[in-house]
Amino acid sequence: MEGLKVLYHETNREDARLILQGGFRDEGSVLVAVGPDRRCVYVADKPPLLRDARDRAIIVIDADHLSHAELKGWERTRSHNANVYREWCIPAARLNAGKMRLLE
Repeated sequence: MEGLKVLYHETNREDARLILQGGFRDEGSVLVAVGPDRRCVYVADKPPLLRDARDRAIIVIDADHLSHAELKGWERTRSHNANVYREWCIPAARLNAGKMRLLE
């Protein structure tokens, strides 16, 4: 995980606007439950390939504030159509500590 500088989160344009204004929340459609007492936001090390981008947006999150140990504990490795990428499920508060912007 050395050198990981940014993470990517895909959502719709309206949710992206709300996230950039107020940060990720511990409730709402951008979060996925991963256990009885744990909620998180899915992020990846590569931006997704948007097939129909009309209402989609990608948020770029600076990851410098996340430690190697934190990232290791939240990591899930995924592959989709032979495109291997790394994925994490990170609590909203930890992501909100980093700077965020839309991928242009």
